[in-house]
Amino acid sequence: MKILLYFLLFWLYVDTLKKNKYTVDINGLSVKIVCPVGSNKLTKNNRELSKDGKYTNYGFSSDDNGLYQCDDTFLYLHAYVCKSCTEVSLVMVIGILIADCLVTLGVSLLVYFGCKRKPARSNEITPGGRNRGNKERPPPVPHPDYEPLQKGRQVVYDGLNKNY
Repeated sequence: MKILLYFLLFWLYVDTLKKNKYTVDINGLSVKIVCPVGSNKLTKNNRELSKDGKYTNYGFSSDDNGLYQCDDTFLYLHAYVCKSCTEVSLVMVIGILIADCLVTLGVSLLVYFGCKRKPARSNEITPGGRNRGNKERPPPVPHPDYEPLQKGRQVVYDGLNKNY
């Protein structure tokens, strides 16, 4: 019984908090401000905007940003508006993310299965005329300066790295 009573008191408290909140709706270039329940007069810079607590500005600009007052409560509004703004719902964002992941997965599977290596065939000769499987060494350079030193002869570099 106590739990039910606490729940009801909490619910009433949350309900009273909801009543003391402003409602601001931004759509394109229009901004709609609704005062909390119980407030009637909406003013900005000591200029009365509405007597019923509801105000809609269809040509909102950065000059309209500022401090709004409904009876004894205040709202500082700093809004950015544009002509072609669209609001994207959470469901649409999640759908776009899932679709992007699926497309990425599809492309990666296509690349994986499309680039699998085929087993090499040992008997087949490639169009170059030689077997590409065995790495052949390049032909020796025919320049005498690059030949290995001969042990029996006296050569220019024969005495290097000898300790006397």
